[in-house]
Amino acid sequence: IHIPFCSQFCSYCDFYSVKQTQNIDQYIKALEKEIVIRSNDFKMRGLTVGTIYFGGGTPSLIKTASLKRILRAIQDNYPISPGGAYEVTIEVNPDDITPLYLDGLKECGFNRLSMGIQSFSDSHLRWMNRRHDAQTAIKAFQMAREAGFSNISTDLIFGFEMLSESEWRENIQKTVSLNPEHISAYQMSIERGTTLYKNYVKGEYIAPADESSAKQYQILQKELSKAGYIQYEVSSFCKPGHHSGHNSSYWDFTPYFGFGPSAHSFDGTKRQRNFSSLAKYIKASESGGKFGTS
Repeated sequence: IHIPFCSQFCSYCDFYSVKQTQNIDQYIKALEKEIVIRSNDFKMRGLTVGTIYFGGGTPSLIKTASLKRILRAIQDNYPISPGGAYEVTIEVNPDDITPLYLDGLKECGFNRLSMGIQSFSDSHLRWMNRRHDAQTAIKAFQMAREAGFSNISTDLIFGFEMLSESEWRENIQKTVSLNPEHISAYQMSIERGTTLYKNYVKGEYIAPADESSAKQYQILQKELSKAGYIQYEVSSFCKPGHHSGHNSSYWDFTPYFGFGPSAHSFDGTKRQRNFSSLAKYIKASESGGKFGTS
């Protein structure tokens, strides 16, 4: 489920997102309608739901009452795997986290958090235009533990101009000290339309040499292996038994349905993409038409 709303845009991100948070309620209604309309297509293929993933954008901008509505629409209209969906993940920004919000997520049925920390350097976070600082990220992780979340993934970014080898090692060490079950680490990429791309074109940002990024990746692999993490994908590392079933399904041709603007689906044969426009998406739901193209 793609939640397209952000209160501010990260400098490097090219995922479809909007700041029109005043349209959240209208979007939730459209999303519920898409979930219902496409359920017959899902059932016709004899599929069952094993994992559910809320990505963004910033899913943690959505109130837990609305998240519960979305999950209920899935549970009421789709065949769930025996024993229930074993992995229900939501991406969260550290500065959205409060004990009350975490309790609400637990009540909704989320059993896995994906926390976008990215860095423990405040200057780097400001450069990325992230909303949180390092201390907020650490407190958010601790609050999630206190709330009873025993499956937490944290995100890190490497391979950008001002990140030194020593700073990268420190980021890894601080992440390991939190002891998350899962770590996703991504190399910074320059995507068209982003602030980072514009700065790159103007010569205000110089991408590091491939050799530098490769060295940081090797450091990542070595340090996480020493800390007991298993690398099971290019960017994914986990404690034994904590690989992401949802992420892994993309690699083995497991069918998946994506809901929301710009969401992608794969039914085992064909791929489909929803409109990358909140306005078009809402209009499609009101008219009962198609939400995207194959």
